[in-house]
Amino acid sequence: MRECAAEYVDLRPYMIHSPFVCHTTDKIQKVLDIYRLMNLRQICVVNPVDGSLQGVISRENLFNYMSL
Repeated sequence: MRECAAEYVDLRPYMIHSPFVCHTTDKIQKVLDIYRLMNLRQICVVNPVDGSLQGVISRENLFNYMSL
């Protein structure tokens, strides 16, 4: 069996260096406005205190939420 831990793929050229984010304390209307204005597919949700990633909201998540 071959050891895969030593193999890495550099994904930095494909990453967005300054992605759009929202905070866990933001209102849903603000998130919807960012989606509409920037035509996003996903948005990262970060903790406003320490900047840690809390989750990702997708367009599908918003559509499901809005249909409630």
